[in-house]
Amino acid sequence: MENSAGLPPPIYADTPIELAPAKVITLFPVNTFLENLAIAPDGTIFVTNHEIGTIVRITPDGNQQIHASLEGKVMG
Repeated sequence: MENSAGLPPPIYADTPIELAPAKVITLFPVNTFLENLAIAPDGTIFVTNHEIGTIVRITPDGNQQIHASLEGKVMG
């Protein structure tokens, strides 16, 4: 995506180049359909598991707990 001068195209001129490194904080089984993400002020992440109707709480150190279970699939 660079031009001959080694610079990004003008459309990216105001885009920060330094990105935060990616970090895996927790894992889910293959084919888990996660949806809807909310992050609390303390860094706790809440995510819905569409297929099994749960809201999962993920603490900043990566621990998972079921925060709530609902009948049916969680959507929207």
